[in-house]
Amino acid sequence: MAVSFLLGKSYLSSAGGLREFMFSKELFHACKGILDDLEAIVPQQPLTQDVQAGLQRLKERSLKGVQDLLEHMEIVLCLLKKHEFGEPSEPLIDFTDRWLADSRPFPTFLLPEPRKAVSLMHVVSLYEFLEDLLADSATEGIHDMYREELPSDTREQMSISIENNSTVGSDHIPLAPITIALRRFIFRYISAEETRPEPGLSLLEHMVERSLWPMEITIERKELTTEQWKEAIKHVFPEVLTIGHIHAVLGLYQNHIKVSSVCFF
Repeated sequence: MAVSFLLGKSYLSSAGGLREFMFSKELFHACKGILDDLEAIVPQQPLTQDVQAGLQRLKERSLKGVQDLLEHMEIVLCLLKKHEFGEPSEPLIDFTDRWLADSRPFPTFLLPEPRKAVSLMHVVSLYEFLEDLLADSATEGIHDMYREELPSDTREQMSISIENNSTVGSDHIPLAPITIALRRFIFRYISAEETRPEPGLSLLEHMVERSLWPMEITIERKELTTEQWKEAIKHVFPEVLTIGHIHAVLGLYQNHIKVSSVCFF
């Protein structure tokens, strides 16, 4: 289903931002859990620092290049899910040459050198890193319905639970991964006008999705059941919060990170 959904489909892109960016706005509604599925099909590893630095340079040169690479990576994800098999050490460009050369050639030139350093074991972390590079635009343009102010007592409760401006709750989840998870949710689910969730829905219930979280967080807590993971993030996202509060929640945690940085220096 996922491959037929993507392959050969027209898409819109915009030099002015992400408003017309199509694939990410539909993939996670049509194939929710695809990143978790791929972790089981092809064991995944984080990107190297050199690859991350190369992608940062790509963003500085061309935001459109990052968008293009992300669009093609979604096709790669769907192909891997369809085949339900992949050799972790196979270079990504070898895989795309074999499966996409005749239909929609992969933009190999957008990958950092050495290009064969990115293998199938990196596809999830590559996709997530590209998402993170594009998330700022989606966050800045978030609809007003997701900009509700936090109740004062909830804001105070959340601030108290932050230890030394660095971690939250008894599970000591660092602030930086929390903000990454929130920004990914905004990028995947809220930036699409056609598929936006209702702002009154529980934020906690949606943030339980593990593929929103950085790989290091999920690896460290892979033994937790869904209920245990939900319990672990209750201090991060109190049950009273709704998706309508997501912009304020993100702002609260980002501000604490800034305060911590100032105090450190």
